[in-house]
Parts: sequence; C-alpha cells; structure tokens
Amino acid sequence: MIMENSKKFVAFLDILGFKQLVQNNKHAYLIDTFKKFLFMNQYGLANGQVNQNTADQEELFNTGISNVHLISISDSIILFTNDNSIDNFINIVNTTSTLLNIGIKEGLPLRGGISCGNFLAVSRKFTNQKFVFSKQLMLGKALVEAYELESQQEWSGCIIQQSCIEQFSNIAEKAKLNFIIEHHKIIKYDVPLKKEKAKYYVVNWIKNNHSIDNKNISSAFSKHNKNINSSSVECKIKHTIDFFEYIMKNKYFSEPQTILE
Repeated sequence: MIMENSKKFVAFLDILGFKQLVQNNKHAYLIDTFKKFLFMNQYGLANGQVNQNTADQEELFNTGISNVHLISISDSIILFTNDNSIDNFINIVNTTSTLLNIGIKEGLPLRGGISCGNFLAVSRKFTNQKFVFSKQLMLGKALVEAYELESQQEWSGCIIQQSCIEQFSNIAEKAKLNFIIEHHKIIKYDVPLKKEKAKYYVVNWIKNNHSIDNKNISSAFSKHNKNINSSSVECKIKHTIDFFEYIMKNKYFSEPQTILE
C-alpha cells in the first residue's frame, strides 16, 4: 500500500494504561486481550456493521464499506483518509467515535486527536522461507499534530484540531458540517488538558442505547488488572465521567452513524 503525499485527515489514538496492562498480565492473557484489540479495529472500520455473508470470525465485520485506512502499531491506532473532503472528515469522525465507544466496553479506553495536513503512508511486506520483512512508513505534519493533540488530554476522548473545521468554506461543505454538529456527532466542549481546560470540538462517542454508564467507564480503566490507585488515573476517570454526564444531561447523544461513499 502506498498512499500519496497529499492533504488527509489523520487520527492518532492510544490505549490508556497500556504499560500496566502489559506488566500486570501473563503473556497468554495479553495475546487474548490484543485479539480483542484487533477485533475492536475491525469493528471500528465497519462502524459495527456485521457481514451477513460469512461465518468467518476474521471477516465478521463489513470493513469493505470503510473509506478510512487503519494501521495498528502496539498500543496505537493511526487512522487516515484518502483526502480532506467533508465526506471523509465525517467518515473519520464516525470511525473514531465507534472505536472510543467500544474501547470503553472492552476495557481498553482510548485517547486521540484528529488533524489535517500532508501525510504519506507506505506499507509493504516481503516474505521468503527464512524471514518476514515488513516496511511501514508514516510521515507528515498531520501525524505529528494528531499525536501532540492526543498527548495533551486527561481523559478518554478525542480532540479535533480547529483547522479541520475551519477549512470547509463552500455552501455544500458547511451544510454537511452543520448537520453533524446539529446531530451531536461532534460537540464543543471544555477539554481537560494537562495544565488547564480549553474549548475544542471533540468526537462524541456516547450513543443513545444505554450500553455505557459511570460504572462501565470506571471499570474500563481497571479492567485487565490495571491499577487505578493513582491521582493521574483517578483524574482521567473523573474527566471521562464528567463528559458522559454532560452528554446525558443535555441529551447530546451521537445519532446513528452514516458512512459516506
């Protein structure tokens, strides 16, 4: 796979508590857990849509409908689009929302940032009878900015860089942007950062299906034998619950997802 160096939307997401997850579990347990992580990635790309034409677990979710690319490295997920169109902005928001939601359910809470800019991706695999050689290159300002946005936050959630929003100028683009704002797919929120709070558009991952509550959020941070007895983790749990309660109070549920062709 070679994606040309052009403007794209890029999301960088990281598993919170990954170090403790690895340190506090046996290797066999980690293998099973990261099978769930790969399952999450497939679920996210398909926005939860099941492939009805197969019984193969590897093809359970209909990832073929996705217009978002995903590369998973260790505890990180990198998403990127083919271009910086409004349709692909909506697609990457949808995928990120689904990943954040299932991450809480699976006890693998994610934190991320979405940026826009030049980005090059190269992925190749070479094999012979003696060795496997995999070459992956991801390069561009958009990836650096998405990573920097991710690392600033003190919760499970995802900031959207303001330039992603501001680039849409024509009537059709603004209409689609206003649609996803009115349907609460993205919302303005005072995001908890490491030093202060700042208002950003964020991805709304709370669905109106009552599958997540305060208890789910707390247990997501402690699941898989992770230790939550630290002020840093307690702070992240509190801020994530605050966001959940804000959405519930105002009924800002993210509407059913739409994949744009």
